[in-house]
Amino acid sequence: MTQASDAVDPLRGLLDSVCSRLAALEASVGISTPAANQPPTKSPAPVSPTKSVAADNDSPAILAYDAHVQKVVKPIADSCDALEGMKNMGDLLQEAWAGVRTIVVVASFAKQPSDIPGELQPHLAPLQKTLGDIRGLRLDRKYDNHCKAVMEMVGALSWIMIRPPSSTPVSFVKEANNSAQFWTNKIRKEFKGKDDKHITFCDAMKATLLDLVAYITEHHKTGLTFKPRGVSMAEAALLAQANAESKEVPAEKAPLSPGRRSSSVRGGSGGMNSLMGELAKKKNAGW
Repeated sequence: MTQASDAVDPLRGLLDSVCSRLAALEASVGISTPAANQPPTKSPAPVSPTKSVAADNDSPAILAYDAHVQKVVKPIADSCDALEGMKNMGDLLQEAWAGVRTIVVVASFAKQPSDIPGELQPHLAPLQKTLGDIRGLRLDRKYDNHCKAVMEMVGALSWIMIRPPSSTPVSFVKEANNSAQFWTNKIRKEFKGKDDKHITFCDAMKATLLDLVAYITEHHKTGLTFKPRGVSMAEAALLAQANAESKEVPAEKAPLSPGRRSSSVRGGSGGMNSLMGELAKKKNAGW
């Protein structure tokens, strides 16, 4: 009997971990687990996924960020698409802002860690890859000033890592805007009265950075805002993933604007697949 108990003991920790992780995922999407021995009850009416997520999913900072993207990021992406020589720049800009949104959502669930840069680093990978893709674009020399302006603009996205006393996110983005305007002023001078699409690009870039300043001033004035009584960053990442999946549109129903692919449509089982993947790794490691 003792040998059987000893053999089962390692599995108990694994099962406890599975249950706790599943409970976190269920809680994030509004699913409650019935208590033991509780008689089955009549199934409730289906609830819209966007209404079943935790209240933090609709926090003012996230709603305002989405409004910011809709208001100014889509126009700057469209202005890039209108310039034939800018290749995939519009899509990459939208992906970059989506990478920052992931960080904002994670922070909305997490308590502020003692080592903010270290804790954020694992979640920055998608954003860093996109920025690398932007740097790696090889465009015609005609667009050199455009590329330099874009690099100054996307550099402003590092505001999520900026905190006093070294600087503030607002002043950091304002400086990036000034640097970007140095290059867009050259573009304006070159194309004024010749091609309005380039002027539209310059106007859209300025509007994007000024609106980002307004957003940060309202919601992250002294640095990326965390939740005072939040969970760990690891747990927050799971909740953020469930949040993203609850708001996704099925691929066959997602509307696509001409020439724009949707970077937000993904499979809906990512949270469970991630969890099972972690468990498989732990099992192989000798759990």
